[in-house]
Amino acid sequence: MGFNENLIEIAVGKVSARGKIIPYSNLVKYINDKDELYRSMFILEDHCSENFTSIKDYNGMYKLKHIIFDIDRKEDSGPFTMDRTRAFVQTLISMGVNKEHIQIWFSGRGFHIEMPDYYGFEPSENLPQVVKQTLHKEFGNEIDNIYDKGRIIRVNHTINNKSKLYKTPLMMDEMENFSYDAVEEIASKFIRKDYQPKPIVEVEPTWKLRIEHLKAVEQPQQISLEVKDINGYVPHVICVQKMIPVANNKGARHPILLRMANSWRRSGINEDGVNNLAKLYVPSLKAKERKAITKSVFSWEHDGYSCSDPIMDKYCDSRCRYYQYKNYGIQSLNTEMLAQKLKDFVLRDHEYSFDLADMYKLGFSYKFNPGELAIVIGDVKLGKTAWVQNLVVKTRHLKTLFLSLEVHAQLIFRRFIQIGNSMDKQTVYDGIRNDDVDMSSIKHISVLTKCDLDSLKDEILKQQSKLIVIDTLDGLEVKGVFDPFKKQERIAMALKQMAQDLNVIIIGINHISKNASMGLQHVPMLSVHSAKGNSALEQKADKMIGIEGQLDSIERRVRSLASRDESGFTLAFKFDRETMEFKQEML
Repeated sequence: MGFNENLIEIAVGKVSARGKIIPYSNLVKYINDKDELYRSMFILEDHCSENFTSIKDYNGMYKLKHIIFDIDRKEDSGPFTMDRTRAFVQTLISMGVNKEHIQIWFSGRGFHIEMPDYYGFEPSENLPQVVKQTLHKEFGNEIDNIYDKGRIIRVNHTINNKSKLYKTPLMMDEMENFSYDAVEEIASKFIRKDYQPKPIVEVEPTWKLRIEHLKAVEQPQQISLEVKDINGYVPHVICVQKMIPVANNKGARHPILLRMANSWRRSGINEDGVNNLAKLYVPSLKAKERKAITKSVFSWEHDGYSCSDPIMDKYCDSRCRYYQYKNYGIQSLNTEMLAQKLKDFVLRDHEYSFDLADMYKLGFSYKFNPGELAIVIGDVKLGKTAWVQNLVVKTRHLKTLFLSLEVHAQLIFRRFIQIGNSMDKQTVYDGIRNDDVDMSSIKHISVLTKCDLDSLKDEILKQQSKLIVIDTLDGLEVKGVFDPFKKQERIAMALKQMAQDLNVIIIGINHISKNASMGLQHVPMLSVHSAKGNSALEQKADKMIGIEGQLDSIERRVRSLASRDESGFTLAFKFDRETMEFKQEML
């Protein structure tokens, strides 16, 4: 058995239509102007087609045909994503990649960069892990690391049904000189007639030794910074000052200089001055490359990098004047920019949202979107946590980080199993003893039982979570803040900003006040003001949802108490304490 046939897995029509194995040479037969088409990142062994049902069950050898770098647009503007791609191409060229070996593809929103395997990765069972770790150490957050063993990628020339554009090859001068709108126009047609890219060539693995070198910790070249204030830094954009010692590390020079030049420009330094600073702090780059980066920065119509940029965030410092509100790079938006943002929202991929109407008979859409903070409140022992767990189990497409700050990990995990499998407690225990419990419905969930506010952002980035649940909010530690009202205000502001910066959904579970709890004895309905603490939560939350009912009853009512952009709703449930499920009843 081997790789004589170069087999790949494909998905036709949609990502979920997986499990079909074909020879790589047959891929062209599936390309048309109507169907989305995806293929596996890695080549699989010949025998993998025997009884193949899913890539997750494949335990054979993997082989890499060539390297593909993904620069995803996410929530950035098209021009900004294009600038990132141009900068990354320059990084590759500065590392010795032949310009003729680089092929750029517009993916329908972002960009894919193809090049030969300069590393010479050897086929192996753990190749996906080797490639992923190598590229992460080499390029960090400059690219989206897509080399999981089961990852599939859009096939060249095929349509992106969300943007209605095709994955289209670009000439190097088009990438360097065209606008994003011009690229979209090229990508509106199926298979370019005026340009056909050459196949990716095989090359000598000139980077083979880099795989071993990257395993060692590279010591950055130290360059002195002639500024003395707080421990050597002035309290203005400290992250950029902290980049200077690593600015000459190979692989980091272009992205670091882009951010430094952008900051210098925004401080009022003209283009000649920025060029001189670039020469002082990044002398290892050729003058032509430094000037190209500076010219690019001064051509931008946007402000550039903000506190939420992954590299800026990596060097973030609490002594910076922008640290508290993370507002470096915030700019006013003119009509054109607002229109583009609205267009991006309308056209953007909504795969990171979820809709209550998909889970329950609601009659209309009630969506939870990235960037939103939702708060769920209710009296003690009514099942606030259980209802949110029911939501989480149903959102399998969202990688979820569940902060269980009141209930220990073993109990919260058991309840997830109960909900996901409609089991009672004893059945779960019996199944665990016999290794006979289906975990497929909860594989997207990670549980954390201790976290502070300052560490939460790093944890979300590390886990790459899209849905974050905090149960309960007052269990979240806030360093140096002991007054409960100030603590809640800090948490509310930070979580709302975090949801927007990281483009994630955050659901916070909170208790109700004693007055609200006593009031339920007379008027059994919550209001937006019923949450425990001050008004910070109701002001910052995009959605507030209340859970109502009596402890001696299984009847529960879940109501929308407030929402910025959704209609109100009321849902009736029976809370099954045996399986921890909320089962909908019709009103």
